[in-house]
Amino acid sequence: MIQPGKGHSAQLNFWFAWVPLSVAGFAVIYLAFYLLYQFQVEKLDEQVRSSFRLTSNHIYEDFNTALADLRFIAGNPVTQNFMNDPHLTHQKMVADLFLSMSSSHKRYDQMRLLSPQGREEVRVNFNRGRPYSVAPEDLQDKSDRYYFRESLALQPGQVFISRFDLNVENGQIEQPIKPMIRFSMPLFDETGQVSAVVVLNYFGDVILNSLNNSFRGQAGRVMLLNADGHWLYDTGAGAKPWGFMYGSQDRFDTQYPEIWRQLQLADQGVFDSHQGRINFISLNISAAQQKSRSAHRLKTWKLVVINAENQLGLSFFKQHLAYLYPLLVAYPLGSVLLWYWARATAGKNRAEEGLRKLNHHLEEKVEQRTRELEATREATILSLATLAETRDNETGQHIRRTQRYARVLANKLRQHPDFAEQLSDKLVEQIYRSAPLHDIGKVGIPDAILHKPEKLNADEFEVMKTHTTLGSNAIEEAINTLSHYSGRTGAMTFLHCARDIAHYHHEKWDGSGYPKGLSGEAIPLTARIMALVDVYDALVSKRVYKEAFSREKAEHILLHESTGQFDPRVLEAFESVADEFWQIRVRFSDSGMS
Repeated sequence: MIQPGKGHSAQLNFWFAWVPLSVAGFAVIYLAFYLLYQFQVEKLDEQVRSSFRLTSNHIYEDFNTALADLRFIAGNPVTQNFMNDPHLTHQKMVADLFLSMSSSHKRYDQMRLLSPQGREEVRVNFNRGRPYSVAPEDLQDKSDRYYFRESLALQPGQVFISRFDLNVENGQIEQPIKPMIRFSMPLFDETGQVSAVVVLNYFGDVILNSLNNSFRGQAGRVMLLNADGHWLYDTGAGAKPWGFMYGSQDRFDTQYPEIWRQLQLADQGVFDSHQGRINFISLNISAAQQKSRSAHRLKTWKLVVINAENQLGLSFFKQHLAYLYPLLVAYPLGSVLLWYWARATAGKNRAEEGLRKLNHHLEEKVEQRTRELEATREATILSLATLAETRDNETGQHIRRTQRYARVLANKLRQHPDFAEQLSDKLVEQIYRSAPLHDIGKVGIPDAILHKPEKLNADEFEVMKTHTTLGSNAIEEAINTLSHYSGRTGAMTFLHCARDIAHYHHEKWDGSGYPKGLSGEAIPLTARIMALVDVYDALVSKRVYKEAFSREKAEHILLHESTGQFDPRVLEAFESVADEFWQIRVRFSDSGMS
């Protein structure tokens, strides 16, 4: 028989036990879901940040390349000759220069040279995978275009970068649409007056394709916004990119004013909003370039990712309801608390392991992208060098031979006590990488001089000699641009090596060389090595003005008939490795040995 009060006491004991355990159980459930949510959010944020880095690096590198191309065109003798004497021959030379650059770069829809009045003097279009020069009767008047008017107001050395919009032809938006960014730079005559404007129409699809590739497979809505809040790119529904080109007032800042205000508070960040979790970064290309007084008036873009799937709320619990089923089974047995804590601990360990794997994967992805960028840079360097050699009636084998000659000679010189410390493994590798650029300046030498089969006269030889300074100046400009972008003045040291080789490889030990007339140790060691390598390859190779010399004749000229031309220690090292030089000559022959 139950005594009065015992049932009530049992109920009290039950409730006193059940309520705390239930509260603790629900608290643990919520905590587990919260940890799961935090892990998924952190994983998503890291994926977005990695895509931000890849995209911004690609855009910055392409913009720096476009700025370097503008400066190359502005300082090129072909352009200067046309400005001083705009007859048809010089006009054709400018068109040939544009055709060569357009064919190798493939990133410009149009390359143009405008008169001070805005009339197109030269225009090269890139269409269906190839460039072509526009006929004179099809050239247009661009005096009413905003980028031309803005360019006229720039100072020497400044570049105008237009807004990111759609290409317009004859007053109509071109169909199919062509997203476009225009880089323009005014050229000045000796009196300080604008004599021409160079305009490069950069394919905006290069940026949009980079966005597609970087964010492929990731959740969320990806948007690129200009400084006025207009959509330039959007993977979501409801927005129409380029609406401002069609007179639409539909803008991100008016649809989502609270989010827009948050985006303006910092250059990058992450926050939660009623639309979802927001990741953003500013692409402040203008500010980066204006530090070198080169870019002008390009406003900041915002790259934004909105993810609404992983908000912590009822929908998140419903999506992950399956996690509760084991708890519902274990709870009546009274082990829910211990079981759930063990499960929470295991979930935490799995989350940490998953995060470590994710970080490792992202690091590998960044390293892979870095290797791809390095390989692209190497391929670009070899392509430029091959272009220069092709203009000089040379072949790619000349580049391969001179690279290997230089490395063999440098390694031999390391055994000399005078050079043992100076010629490190790193410097030898830099010499090898830099050697293809030694004659890059020949791109700026007129064909009439470069291809002349007879001996050059004094005036022509003076023009030919300028290839050393043209090459070193172009490489120096690349050093300045890359050093500015990286923030380290010592960056890209192999380009410093390439600059010295390009500038001084025609200097002679006795001071009778050019362009500076340096002598002895005043000539950089890298250039002294390249000087002998270049002469050797010229002797054993066929040229427009001579047949290839035999091995014996070439070695005799270098060792016995070149007094005062080379560093005696370099000659001594060459004599020791002459067999290796000849093996390289045979292996990389242009058309087979005779």
